[in-house]
Amino acid sequence: MAIINQNSVLLVVLYKKTIIESSTLNSFINQCSEFHSKVSLIIWDNSPYSQEGSLEIPLYIKYKYYNKNNEKLSVIYNYISNLYPDTVIHIFDQDSYIDNKYFSKVFDAVNHNPSINLFIPYIKRGYFYESPAKRVLHKGVFNKQLSIGINQSSKLLCIASGMSIRTNCIINNVPFDENLNFYGIDSKFCIDYSKIYKYYYLLDYELHHNLSKYEKEEFRIKFWRLNNQNKAILYIAKRISIIAFVSGCIGCVRQYIKFLLNFIAKK
Repeated sequence: MAIINQNSVLLVVLYKKTIIESSTLNSFINQCSEFHSKVSLIIWDNSPYSQEGSLEIPLYIKYKYYNKNNEKLSVIYNYISNLYPDTVIHIFDQDSYIDNKYFSKVFDAVNHNPSINLFIPYIKRGYFYESPAKRVLHKGVFNKQLSIGINQSSKLLCIASGMSIRTNCIINNVPFDENLNFYGIDSKFCIDYSKIYKYYYLLDYELHHNLSKYEKEEFRIKFWRLNNQNKAILYIAKRISIIAFVSGCIGCVRQYIKFLLNFIAKK
């Protein structure tokens, strides 16, 4: 297994946001100075327009910029991983917050646990942990308590933003499922990962991350999210068991009804 004492790859996916508007990129530039020389920055801009001529990134930060309109996240993760074998990729969306402590925790965990391939922070909301969650059939159940360090991966579900993965794991054994384009990619990866690798590592680091499901958005966007999420649920549940699929169908119907009732109530 590769030891990342000198380099790793930070992948940040943008969508209709500038560098300045991305809390992930802003925090990396301004709060992670100790690791600028050890982390290669990859900016994948999924927006319909290119920002290449107006990127305001300090010269001392190594970066590459890609622009392709609305590419599947699963395709992006696999593509970049294949470009950088024998290292570790840190996957982030545009709305997280990181600092030197994040990379310090990751580098230390990776270097001291050569047999572990997946390293994740925790994301907390109120009294519950949104990530990692415990999988019951296809669904995630929020945790009230967590165990820092090495954990069994058999029931793991986690949010993609903040995942650090050895790229050889992705390239050789657990590619991201390219049948999924947005929601469900992280869940399917966790399920596939657990079939091959018994353990993952939970970092002693709380990631501050904006969760879109709690944001106020217009009806069109909210409905797109719900539709994409439900399609992913059925795709994943079908591959787990008949019971999971039936449960998923019932859950999706409930979500559509709840969404419709909320919409009517706001009229």
